[in-house]
Amino acid sequence: MNSSRRIKNLNESPQRKHKSRVVLINLFFVLSFFVIIIKLYSIQIIKHDIYAKRYKEQSRKKINIFAPKGNIYDRNYNKLAENIGVNYAFGINTKRVSNCKDLAKRIATITGEDHRSYYKTLKSKKGFIWVTRKLNEKQREKILDILNEEESSAASFKVTANRVYPQGKVGGQIVGYTDIDGKGMSGIEKEFDEYLTGQDGWEYIYKDARQNKSFSSTIQKKLPGAGNSVILTIDNHYQAIVEEELENVVKKWKANKAAGIIMDPQTGEILAMSSYPNFDPNNPGEYTAFERKNKAITDIYEPGSTLKGITAGMLFEENLVDEEEMFFCSNEGVKIGNRTIKDSHKNEEENMSFREVIAHSSNVGTVKAVLKMDDSKFYEYLRSFGFGDKTDIKLTGEVKGMLLKLRNWSKTSKPTMSFGQGISVTPLQLASSYCAIANGGKLLKPMLVKGIIDKNNKVIKKYDPQVIRKVFSEKTTARVRNLLRGVVEFGSAPLAEIPGLRVGGKTGTSQKVVNGKYSKKDYDASFVGMIPYDNPRLVCLIVVDSPKPYHWGGTVAAPVFKNIVERIYNEHKSKVFIDEKNYVRYKDIPDLLNKDIEEVSELLNNKGINYKYLGKNSKVLYQSKKPYSLISPMDTLIISDRLPEYVDESVNLVPSVLNLSLREAVNKMHKAGIETRVFGSGNVFEQSLHYGINENTAKICSLYCKPLIPQDKLTAKIGL
Repeated sequence: MNSSRRIKNLNESPQRKHKSRVVLINLFFVLSFFVIIIKLYSIQIIKHDIYAKRYKEQSRKKINIFAPKGNIYDRNYNKLAENIGVNYAFGINTKRVSNCKDLAKRIATITGEDHRSYYKTLKSKKGFIWVTRKLNEKQREKILDILNEEESSAASFKVTANRVYPQGKVGGQIVGYTDIDGKGMSGIEKEFDEYLTGQDGWEYIYKDARQNKSFSSTIQKKLPGAGNSVILTIDNHYQAIVEEELENVVKKWKANKAAGIIMDPQTGEILAMSSYPNFDPNNPGEYTAFERKNKAITDIYEPGSTLKGITAGMLFEENLVDEEEMFFCSNEGVKIGNRTIKDSHKNEEENMSFREVIAHSSNVGTVKAVLKMDDSKFYEYLRSFGFGDKTDIKLTGEVKGMLLKLRNWSKTSKPTMSFGQGISVTPLQLASSYCAIANGGKLLKPMLVKGIIDKNNKVIKKYDPQVIRKVFSEKTTARVRNLLRGVVEFGSAPLAEIPGLRVGGKTGTSQKVVNGKYSKKDYDASFVGMIPYDNPRLVCLIVVDSPKPYHWGGTVAAPVFKNIVERIYNEHKSKVFIDEKNYVRYKDIPDLLNKDIEEVSELLNNKGINYKYLGKNSKVLYQSKKPYSLISPMDTLIISDRLPEYVDESVNLVPSVLNLSLREAVNKMHKAGIETRVFGSGNVFEQSLHYGINENTAKICSLYCKPLIPQDKLTAKIGL
C-alpha cells in the first residue's frame, strides 16, 4: 500500500510541476500584457501631449523662404543691381557618405563640373560641408533624385540670391558686390545692406521615416519681406562716358591709373565717379583689390596747381590781392628759408598781373601773393574746405587726406601748400571744394544716394542737399570763376575749351613723392573744370597718375575733361534746333524725382514747362524726359507717382524727334505706333504732334526737316 502511494505521488509530482510552469508562464504573459497596457495608456493618454510634441519636433523641418534683395538704381531708374531668380547651395554631412568619389561623380553629371573638385571638397572635412553653391531649380531636383536614403537624410539645401549687375563694369566701384550668401562686401551693397536685405520667411514641412515630405494642413508659415531699393544720384550715361574716357587716357599715356568725378555744384550730387582700372561686380573674384577699390575716395595725391584756385579765393576774401595787381615772377625763383621755389616753365614775360599768375600757373607769383596772409588764417581756410577730413560719403575705404597741423609747419609750408605741394587730398575732396567756388561759396556734403523706396515704390527715406558751411562770399567766388575762365581762354588749358560752353578751370601738374622724395619723372596730371563758368551746372575733375612721356595737366587731363563734357552736351544739347526766325528757347528740365507734387508744380510753372501729372500720391517717381535735357514750350512733360516699368501702358506718348536725322525720327515714331509724313530733308526741326500724351486718333505726325545749324551758333543761342 505504501509502495502504491509512493508510485502515485511520483506520478503526480511532474504533473504539478508542469502545471506550475504553465501557471507561471500565463501569469508572466498576463503581467506583461498588463504592463504593456499600462505603458500604452501612459503614452497614449497620460503623456500623449508630451510624445506628440516630441514627434513633431523630430519629424518636422523648418524651411527658409528666400526674400529677394532690393534693387539699386541710378537717378533715372536704370537698374544697376537686381535679383534674377535664385541659386541653390547644396551641402551634406560627409560622415554619412559611404562613397565620396561615387557621390562626386553623380553630382558632376548634373552640374557638368569636374568631379575631382567635388571629391576634394567631400574628402576635405569630416562633417557638414557646402559642396556647390550655384545650382538652379532643375539641378537641385536632379541632385535630390540621385541621393540614396542615407545621403538624403544628411543633405541640406539653401536658397541664395542670384545677384546680377546689368551694367557690368559701369558704376561697379560705386555699387560694389555681394558674397555668395547675398551679403554686401563693398560699395553701396555693403553700406546699405541693412536696407537692401529683405526678411526671409519660413515654412514647416514634415518627414516620415522614409523621408517622404508633407505639409501641415494648418498655416505654419511666414511670408518673406522683400528688401528696399536704393536710388543713387549718378547718371548711368554720364558714368559710362567717364569710365570709357578714363580707360582711354590710361592706355594712351601709359599711366598707372586715373580717376574722374562729375558733380552738380548746386546740390552736391555726384553724377559720375569712377577710377581705372575698374572691375565687373558680376565676377569680383577675377579682379584684384586694386581694381575693385574706388580710387576717387581711397587714394590721395598732391593737388598741385589746382589748389591755386582755392588760394586765390582766400586772398580775395581777405582783400589782400586784386586781379590787376602786378607780381614779378622771376625765372630765378623766390627764396623761402633755405629753399628756392621756381616755376615749372620759363616765363616769357616775368611781370604778371594776378590774373595772369593764375592763368599761366606761376608758382612764384602765387607764393609772393600768399605771403601777405597769416599762416593761421591760411590753415583755417584749408580746414574750412574740409581738407584733412573725410567727406563722410559713407563708402568703404574713404580716407581723409593729409594736412599738417599748424604747429608742425615750417617756413615753407604755407608757400608750397599755396600751389598744392605738401598737402594731400582725395579726388572727391578736390571736386567738392570746386563745387563751393561754382555755387557761390557753399561747401556741400557730397551726395551719392537720393533716397530709399520700398517694394511698393513708397519713399521711406530721402536725402536732401546739405550745406556744411559757407567758405567764401558770392562776390569772391565770382571773381575766382573769372580767373578760371582766363586759364582756358589764354592760359595753361586751351585744350579744355569747348566752343559755346564757356569753360572755366584749372590745371595741375604735381610731383609724386617716391621713397620720401619728390620724383623727377613721376607726376599726377589733373584738370578741374566747370561749365558754364559764370553759372556752373557741372563740375568735372580728372586726375591721371604718372602719364608718360608727357605729364602736364593741360596736355593730359584737360582733353579728357573736354571729351567727357562734349559727349554729355552733344547728347542733351547740341541736337536741339533753335528757330532762327522766332528764337524759340527750349526749357531745361529739372530733376523732379522724389519731390512732392506741390513742389514740382511750382517748379515747372516757374520755368514755363507744360506738364501732365498721372497719379494720386504726392511723390514723383517718374518723368518722361531725363533731367538736364531740353523741352520745347509746345511739348508736354509727363510725370507720375509710379516707376517707369509700372507706368500705365495705356499712356500713349508721342516721342520728341526734334533735330534727329530723318531715319532716326521715322523709326522712333513707328516704334510708338505713329505714321509719319515727311516734308523737306535733313534733320527734323518741327513735328505736328508734340511730345507728350497722344490724343490724336489719326496717329499721323508730319515731320518738317532741314539741315542742322552749326554747334557754335546753337550753343550761343541757348545760353550755354
